[in-house]
Amino acid sequence: MARMRMVVGSRRGLALWAGQTFTAIFMLVLTAYLLVLFMLAAPAGHAELRELLAASYFRVPATVGAAALIWHAWLGTKSILMDYIKWTWLRVAKYVGAFFYFSFVLVWFLAVLW
Repeated sequence: MARMRMVVGSRRGLALWAGQTFTAIFMLVLTAYLLVLFMLAAPAGHAELRELLAASYFRVPATVGAAALIWHAWLGTKSILMDYIKWTWLRVAKYVGAFFYFSFVLVWFLAVLW
């Protein structure tokens, strides 16, 4: 008779999966919105493109999309680190490094867009 191992854990896998699924679907819808926006506006030159990128109906969804992208990447990074790095000190160091990196990317995006 085979002995069965009891699996225990924090049960966060479903929450991470749901978070990544939600952000992926959101980014898919946002990408479709931005593609339709570009096709309808069809900026022919640099001035028209700057005008489109300066409009709030572009900036706000792009900012929310960037935040969703960073959240999606954070959840994926967290899943990988939790699954494959067993040493707590190394996992925490990588969490901190990833946090600072993703924070820098978001601030950089906001500086460029706004």
